[in-house]
Amino acid sequence: MSKFKSYAERVNEIARAAFANYIEAAGKQEIAEARYKEETSPYKDPAHNDYKQQAKAARAKAEMLDAQQEVRNAQKFLFEEAASIRAVGRELQEAVNREYSAKGEEVDLATLELLKSGILKPQEYFTLYETAQGNGNNTMCRLIGKYAGEAAENAPTNELQARLIALANAAQQTGGRAFIDAFSMLEDAYNRTANNPAMISSWGKITDSIIANF
Repeated sequence: MSKFKSYAERVNEIARAAFANYIEAAGKQEIAEARYKEETSPYKDPAHNDYKQQAKAARAKAEMLDAQQEVRNAQKFLFEEAASIRAVGRELQEAVNREYSAKGEEVDLATLELLKSGILKPQEYFTLYETAQGNGNNTMCRLIGKYAGEAAENAPTNELQARLIALANAAQQTGGRAFIDAFSMLEDAYNRTANNPAMISSWGKITDSIIANF
């Protein structure tokens, strides 16, 4: 589990609570509307002079209107919780920035000297990058990527040139971009579901794998 997974889990908790609130309100509305329909059936008061039945129908209508208002409130809450999710996103961005910002103490001076020397063979850039990546040293990943990109200009083959350029590009993405992108997918899924509550039952199918791999 990554150190950022808790942010995805918080989104999931916010979403599921808001969805549960909406489902409960929608269920009450369905029951209230069915009761109102039953109490206003012509068979209940065919002559329109049964005052007790009319009173029951009036109560059923009031309950239905209350239930409908609860659904509108629940829908409004869905939209309001989108702001809560955006706030979690801002926290994630700050955490990612702290984690992946270049740090002087992470600079491996011996490796840096090798990079500057110009004596490295193309394959050695990949080896150094894998080592830095394995150590979680994001600063060195970026430095190695920078020099790999420069080395690509003099690569002996087109294939090696393409691989070095790909390494350089990957190194520039070393900054938690994958976490931000995954979070954006969660946020988009929530917004689409809030706008179309019929999608609530599909929330898990849409987001479970995103959260699991966060």
